[in-house]
Amino acid sequence: MATKFIHTVGRRKTAIASVRMIAGPKSSLMVNGKTPKEYFKTDLRALIAEEALAIAKSAENYVITAHVSGGGIAAQADAVRHAISRAIIKAEP
Repeated sequence: MATKFIHTVGRRKTAIASVRMIAGPKSSLMVNGKTPKEYFKTDLRALIAEEALAIAKSAENYVITAHVSGGGIAAQADAVRHAISRAIIKAEP
């Protein structure tokens, strides 16, 4: 049986983030194969990327992988936040 996932896209300026979200018992967020802290290099940018999960109080429920490209690092963090927000809206209308 195939695992059901939600796929969304988020944009900010010229940055584009593609997010795949799967419900799971163990939560994680990976951005281009790294943790948000490793990829974005600062706590502020990592918090921006994870902000939608914190507001929805859904961080412990999903395994999320994000692929982001284009733009600067700040716009990429915003694009990831946008894509995660869209995925949460699809999962929890």
